[in-house]
Amino acid sequence: MKITIVIPVLNGIKYIGQCVVSLRQMDTCGHVVDIIVVDNGSSDGTVELLKELGVFCTVHRGVTVSQLRNIGAGYAVGPFVGFVDSDCLVRRDWLVKALEVMASDDRIGVVGSFYGVGDDPTWVEELWCDRKGGIEGGVAFLPAGNMFVRKDLFDALGGFSTTLVTGEDYEFCRRVRSCDKLVFSAPSVAVKHLGNVKMLRDIVRKERWYGLGMFAGNVFTSKPLISSFAFVLLCAGTALSLLFAREYLAVLLALLFALLVVVSLGFCRTAQSFNLVKLFQFLPISACYMLGRFLSVWDLVMLKSKRTWG
Repeated sequence: MKITIVIPVLNGIKYIGQCVVSLRQMDTCGHVVDIIVVDNGSSDGTVELLKELGVFCTVHRGVTVSQLRNIGAGYAVGPFVGFVDSDCLVRRDWLVKALEVMASDDRIGVVGSFYGVGDDPTWVEELWCDRKGGIEGGVAFLPAGNMFVRKDLFDALGGFSTTLVTGEDYEFCRRVRSCDKLVFSAPSVAVKHLGNVKMLRDIVRKERWYGLGMFAGNVFTSKPLISSFAFVLLCAGTALSLLFAREYLAVLLALLFALLVVVSLGFCRTAQSFNLVKLFQFLPISACYMLGRFLSVWDLVMLKSKRTWG
């Protein structure tokens, strides 16, 4: 059986060599594995390195990551196509475990797992990865950087949405679930993500970008969006109360703390383990998460304003 692995990349010379090596070293169980790299116009020597490694690479400049993945999937001729990001290293049994899960239930359309920690992780990275590290079973979505899909389902759905610049994995998984197929998180189908967040500011930057994908669905039922607006309003209210109405300060601080605890409990609920120390460690992570998501709303408003008033 032939299986295609698609790697989208833009200026990924730092890690893509390791990514390719990990794919070549995994157990294939006799299957033929084609590695397809779709480059977005790298200028750092990525394409040249791939040529040295003997990896097929096609260049498509100025397109979205969804289009890169769809282009790569177009080369697939077997029953499955895998998507791995250029800064991810697959486990040696990655393919074996993915095929085992797919064979266990025909209803499973997508299998993968959330990103694992990289080398020498910071406490922020460990917690960030741990918040979804304990999930096994059906989920709302999986990251496209570690995703294994039935090719016929992928084609029937038209692949990833090319209108989105981010959040395309969530939107694709939503369509998979609408077809009564399962999106299955299997921790055994694991990757080491070398590009994880390391510091709190990285969470703000990451969620500011990824948060734009919140607008692909019904924004009025988006929990991240609702909590992010509540967080910013409470922060603003606390600041104003400190200046003009200190009699409300204690109430606002209590509400802000309660919101942080609720979001942190949500992270702890799906973590591999839970204790009070971890809960309090999640508080600054939750704050950065909600700040980043709110800033994504601001970015979208500014972008639409420029288009309108152009």
